Amino acid sequence: AREAITEAPSRDDIFIIGGLCDYKRVANATLDRAEAAGVEARRLPIEEVLGPVSVNILTVNQTVEALCRASISGGDWAAALAAVLPARKLEDMEEQTRQKHKGKGKTAAHLAALTTAKMAVDEDVVRGGGRR
Repeated sequence: AREAITEAPSRDDIFIIGGLCDYKRVANATLDRAEAAGVEARRLPIEEVLGPVSVNILTVNQTVEALCRASISGGDWAAALAAVLPARKLEDMEEQTRQKHKGKGKTAAHLAALTTAKMAVDEDVVRGGGRR
């Protein structure tokens, strides 16, 4: 979808999660079907929250968990996404950002968001709720 979810999910919202998956990976097949049926399509705010990322596709389980966490937290998408993204992906994203902008000083906010997300995952792992 072109637009991201920006607000906290409501208990009254209905989500159809998933997409057409096949070996050909037909671009926008699910979005095209939704638009043809008059169904509003939105995506998770991954790039808006974490900046440019190497992963923008989550499993159905990760998507459901992120929606639930964002709903419970009142729309804290940073915490919700950090909890469901694998820690190694957050570490890879942080390192890619450092390498890409080495010495430019433009990525302080982006690195801070990734570091905060990684710390949230680490804390969740310590409590036994996360995954490595």
